[in-house]
Amino acid sequence: MSEKQKKYYLYIDGQAVPVSEQVYRTYHHYGRKEEYFTCDLKTEKVSCDQEAQTAAFTPSREDSYERLLEANQQ
Repeated sequence: MSEKQKKYYLYIDGQAVPVSEQVYRTYHHYGRKEEYFTCDLKTEKVSCDQEAQTAAFTPSREDSYERLLEANQQ
């Protein structure tokens, strides 16, 4: 199927709704953005540099926020 004939659909309440390519891509872009804010920022990360043989740990943002609250209570 060529690019001109390609059809894009979004499923709303279980029904396929035809949409333009731009609407389809925008919908999925913001879906991924929402996942980033709800999940990715809440997980901790470890970054490794093979050349320098170092590792850096980045705590989740929720954990950092909780530590700030505890620091204010003391």
